[in-house]
Amino acid sequence: MDNYCWKDNTVGLYVVVHGLMGTPKFSALSIANYIHEHYPNEYEILVPIVPHKGNCSLDEAVKPILNMVIEYIKRNPGKPIHLIGSSNGGRIVAKIELELRRSNPETLIKVTGVGGVYYGSNAMAYLKSMGLASRILHPDVITSLTTGSDQAISLIDDMQISNGFNAFNRYYEFYGTANDWYIPNIDSCFPNLDSTHNVVYHPLITGVDHVLLGHFIADKIIEDSVIWMKNDRNSVYHRAGSTSSSTSGSASAATIIIDKIEERFNTELPEYIANHHSGQYGLLTTDISVGPTFFDSENAALDAAVALNTICFVGPINIEP
Repeated sequence: MDNYCWKDNTVGLYVVVHGLMGTPKFSALSIANYIHEHYPNEYEILVPIVPHKGNCSLDEAVKPILNMVIEYIKRNPGKPIHLIGSSNGGRIVAKIELELRRSNPETLIKVTGVGGVYYGSNAMAYLKSMGLASRILHPDVITSLTTGSDQAISLIDDMQISNGFNAFNRYYEFYGTANDWYIPNIDSCFPNLDSTHNVVYHPLITGVDHVLLGHFIADKIIEDSVIWMKNDRNSVYHRAGSTSSSTSGSASAATIIIDKIEERFNTELPEYIANHHSGQYGLLTTDISVGPTFFDSENAALDAAVALNTICFVGPINIEP
């Protein structure tokens, strides 16, 4: 760390963390390359190799990366930081953000989970049943990635932004794919946080697998982030906090509102929607077996989202026939 050659006068820092038993390739490398190719001199980019490729305790995986982030903060006070984690890297960047709440609570931080395995993976049960888990994985990894484990729930509990922590300078977003064989329980990619103010759950991606998810959405992650880095944060998040003011009831913790839901409708039912629902408001959940529902007003759609008490996406239907 002492020998790292830091850039001068950067806008902010990107930290892109790979998944379990991997190296900075596929998703992590694609995201880092996008930043380097489109913004070669504006940002500091860290793409670390996680100790033991992440096959270790979470604390051990986090420590050297956290130290580098803290060093950047010391050299660049007030600069924003974007932590991006793929798969198990999602857990690592979440833990880094938690540590920075204690050491640097004033730092502006965005956390992006790309196919993050927050609640564990049902695939771990298969590895256990075949006798493979204990042969290839660290005991802490086996325990933490077992679906619904105490360690998984504890991390999510720690991620909550209640208990007096002022989260105005923390932003969260989560991506997942419906074609995920590593995390077949895809709800694991969307940890249920206790505030909708600065949290966005993006619609499920289809047609791309777990390994290449970050590659597929690198441009969206970074272009949204550049806006955020350059102080236009409300353009990305202003919808996420609108539920409580737009509905008759209080928002559930998992109800998330985003603007560009028509992009997902475009890929799913474009002709039908164009002919029958233009000008209405649509509601989708992350359950891909449940189709969209439509409402004549935004308030009606928001009320329905709150009543479902699950992760929802609400937005206007503005598709030309």
